Amino acid sequence: MHPGGGNVMDGVEFLSKVVQDVQNSSIWPNSAIIVLWDESGGWYDHVPPPQLANTEGLGARVPVLVISPFAKTNYNSHQQMDFVSILRFIQWNWNLGQLPTAAQATREQQSGDLCDLLTSPCGAPTPAQ
Repeated sequence: MHPGGGNVMDGVEFLSKVVQDVQNSSIWPNSAIIVLWDESGGWYDHVPPPQLANTEGLGARVPVLVISPFAKTNYNSHQQMDFVSILRFIQWNWNLGQLPTAAQATREQQSGDLCDLLTSPCGAPTPAQ
């Protein structure tokens, strides 16, 4: 879906088919499809990348979509999230605990909460025992 790198509609059609296949399956009632892009694709962003303590900072903003029966309808979150936000959600959802090192746990705590996009209660991963 990179601009100038091919037909953007190929990506749109692929994503549409995947979403429709999941929605038409028995797993849909318990699913959350998280769609994101790995970079801005060269599109201009008028907002400078946010900085986090003890890191090199974040890059340009990219959209994230949550397609799920648990997603809030017509909702735009204003929380600052990043790719680690998705990792936090996975860790919480499957009760995997926090990342093992103090530096990793600190970085994880700086990430926004993907649960802001959902109607069902969820939260941050629990500390490892």
